[in-house]
Amino acid sequence: MRNERELENLKLELASQQDFNLITAWQMLDPNNKGWLTGPDLLHSLELLGVQAKKDEVYLFLMRYDRDSDGRLLFSDFCEAFSPRDNITAALLSRRAPYPGQ
Repeated sequence: MRNERELENLKLELASQQDFNLITAWQMLDPNNKGWLTGPDLLHSLELLGVQAKKDEVYLFLMRYDRDSDGRLLFSDFCEAFSPRDNITAALLSRRAPYPGQ
């Protein structure tokens, strides 16, 4: 329960960052524009971004947010993962466009 509250607080904090938007974040993880990510894809993208993620944690993340359990994280799954439960904040975040030049 505490972990869920902490996760929600982190989502709210991320959503409050004016320079964060879901589209740019997704494009950083899916630079080839496949439209989906597998576990190895996500690990590789995070490594390129300088994030040393643990393989087990990445796969747990995928299992939690891969809604159709096909082993691929779609943009819609990604949005669910990073959008807060608060409907107003989530709606504002989903409408936030990338800044020019991103």
